[in-house]
Amino acid sequence: MSTLLITVGWFRKGGDEARRHYGAGVVPLIAGAGGEVVSRGRPQETVVGDAGARFDLVAVMRFPDAATIRGFLDSHTYRAHETYRNEVFEDIRSYIADDLMTQTEENA
Repeated sequence: MSTLLITVGWFRKGGDEARRHYGAGVVPLIAGAGGEVVSRGRPQETVVGDAGARFDLVAVMRFPDAATIRGFLDSHTYRAHETYRNEVFEDIRSYIADDLMTQTEENA
């Protein structure tokens, strides 16, 4: 069973150049750590919940397990991009989640 890293964030104004650097640097690191970007999106409309709390970005990444995610986030290579991340996002939150889509019926 794989594990998901789900990240939501609100962009900082003026962070477009940093966003290009951050994405170009981090996406290859995800693959190098055994992960894959499943999806990235910009929410367009809130259909359930508080419309004022809409994120600017939602990203879903799949990794083999939670330990791999923690190792990736703690790695020197990822941390080298934190300055760009801080320039990109006013607020960012990441969650480790079970990937229920990869569970067998016995485990569900």
